[in-house]
Amino acid sequence: MKLTKIKIIHFGKLSNLTFSLPSKEIDVFFGENEAGKSTTVAFIKQILFGFYLRSNKAPFFEEYEPLAAVSPMGGSLFFELGGSEFELERLWTKGDKSKKGTLTVKKDGHIVPESLFFDNIQNIDGSFYADSFIFNQDTLAQIMKLTENDLVEQIYYLGAAKSTEFLSLRDKFDKEAGTLFKKLGKKPEVNQLLNKRTDELADLSQKQVEFSDYKVLEDDLNKQRTEYLKVQSEYKENNEKLIAAKDLEQKLASYKKYQALKKEFKEVNFSEKDFDLCQSLVVERKNLLASLEESNSQLKSLQESDFDQKQAEKLLLERSSFVEWKNQLENKKYELDKKKKQREQLVALYPFLKKLEQLDANELQRATQKISSKGNSNKSQFMPWIIGLVVMGAFSWMISPILTLLLFILVGYLGIKEAKRKASIREDKANLASFVNKYGFDPNKQNFNLVIEKLNQLKEIELDINNFRSDIENLQSKLQNYTVNLGRYLQQSLSLEDVNEALNNLELTLRQQNVLVANKASLIANIESLKNKLEA
Repeated sequence: MKLTKIKIIHFGKLSNLTFSLPSKEIDVFFGENEAGKSTTVAFIKQILFGFYLRSNKAPFFEEYEPLAAVSPMGGSLFFELGGSEFELERLWTKGDKSKKGTLTVKKDGHIVPESLFFDNIQNIDGSFYADSFIFNQDTLAQIMKLTENDLVEQIYYLGAAKSTEFLSLRDKFDKEAGTLFKKLGKKPEVNQLLNKRTDELADLSQKQVEFSDYKVLEDDLNKQRTEYLKVQSEYKENNEKLIAAKDLEQKLASYKKYQALKKEFKEVNFSEKDFDLCQSLVVERKNLLASLEESNSQLKSLQESDFDQKQAEKLLLERSSFVEWKNQLENKKYELDKKKKQREQLVALYPFLKKLEQLDANELQRATQKISSKGNSNKSQFMPWIIGLVVMGAFSWMISPILTLLLFILVGYLGIKEAKRKASIREDKANLASFVNKYGFDPNKQNFNLVIEKLNQLKEIELDINNFRSDIENLQSKLQNYTVNLGRYLQQSLSLEDVNEALNNLELTLRQQNVLVANKASLIANIESLKNKLEA
């Protein structure tokens, strides 16, 4: 891979510069101090590995933010590899918190993943690049400070990647080794580990003894397992011999029975006609057995039914009562509605009945007589006398003052009487208003007998309504009980409207059950007949 072109947009003091590197071997930059040579070297590294600005103190990660207030910072590097051109463009603008800037990698003008480029340079980092490819005054000053031994080591390790770091690590490890181990020490970490190792070796020796014992026991176990397998194999072999012996014993018994039957064997005369009859009897017996098996199977299926015929017949017998209760319920509801309408009409014609329906007729009569007996006339009986006496007193004043005094005393007495009469009238009016408010009618304007008659009529209607309600509740209870019993028997939830259909289905099931019972009786008779034929 070769760097072919450098394109600087803004970097330190350099802006809008492009350097082509046409040489196939080496390109050299000449310039005075502060011409930008070190800046260009830093540009190449920071485009490759990031700006980092002030966040990193590694070599050539100095602050190269453009001196002028321009943006963006960065530029591009162009590389040639295997006939393809890679372009690395890294830019940074103010406000970008990543510090590394934004890197874009292109191959032959097309954007590709970063790894496609960095895999070709073995994914080296900025420190490795600075140690291996950059030599400047700072590096020269570091070499001048080296001793002869250090310089020999540097030369010896020259060419090794990160040789300086390697030597620093060597010195660091040498120093740390002195703190980790001391010949006569106990606290250093390595001394502790060595002591621990000694203890663990002793523990290991103990465990080896235990392991030897374990091996002895394991060998003994393997021997016993081998003996067990041998015994098990012998047992299996003997068991097979025992089974064969039992089989021979059964065969021997059969053979002895055969020998005994053979001694009883004798020839009999058996005609062809008898043989044919025997064959037909065998066929007939076979058919009878098949018919008997089928009949028994059918009978068994009929006997497995759990239908409760008596309960079904009882429920169907009560069907007429159910229908009658239902009709009575409808009639009672109709009569109840009729009585309610009568009551509403009566109360509408005589509103005072609303307040009287809870009263007893005798109590009402006593209260009415008490109000009616106090009927005082609004016309005063004393006023004419009072006026006459006042006039007489006015004329008699001139004749006899004593007579005039007597007349005025009489006028005062009559006035007191008149005042009491008016107070009594006001009290009677208040009592009448209280009575009207309590009982709803004026006894002076309303015929009492008519009131009593309508009150009794209302009470009769109320009594009929209560009786109808009681009858309705009783009928509903009967219907509900019947519905519950029917649902419990049928094992399903029923409403009053479902009862008729459920009874129809139950009646159909009962008929089918009766047919099954008849079939069962027929099957039993047929089985007995078949048994008799088989016996014959």
